[in-house]
Amino acid sequence: MKMRLILAGLVATCGLFGQEKREPADKKEPADKKELVAQIASHLTSPQKRSNVALKPAATTLSSVTVYEAFTGLLIPGGQNLNLTSAQDWTGADHTSIAIECPGSTNLKNVALVVYWAIPIVNFYTLTDIIDGSNFLFTNQGGAVVPTYGNQLQVTVVNQGSNTIVCDQLTIYAIAH
Repeated sequence: MKMRLILAGLVATCGLFGQEKREPADKKEPADKKELVAQIASHLTSPQKRSNVALKPAATTLSSVTVYEAFTGLLIPGGQNLNLTSAQDWTGADHTSIAIECPGSTNLKNVALVVYWAIPIVNFYTLTDIIDGSNFLFTNQGGAVVPTYGNQLQVTVVNQGSNTIVCDQLTIYAIAH
């Protein structure tokens, strides 16, 4: 795009779009405008050839850490909630992955994972995301990636059904920079 703008500027400067007649610098009249543009382009400096120097990605100089937490042996009676408060510091994570896994006979269509974030200077968690179990690919497990809004996390497992839900684990994972 930049090259087109430069060429268009050069062509316009040469008077191609006006009525004036000009004499070519090399005394050979180009057959048409395309040939003239090609001649002008041939006089432009070509890009420098890339050297074979091995470059390192910028990310290799940044430190990162894996932050994770797991809650196991979850039991949520029908119509009730289970609050899971993380003990980890999620500072530096852009996104956090939250997943739940239950035995094959469990159906999570009436379950929601409610995500709350907080920071140390406030008294309350703020609800930011709801992961709806009815949208999981499998009926007994699933999850989602959510934005990270603070360094303190709480996930509430909400059982909207009438049957008790038993799950093996709820996992939380993020990369913090």
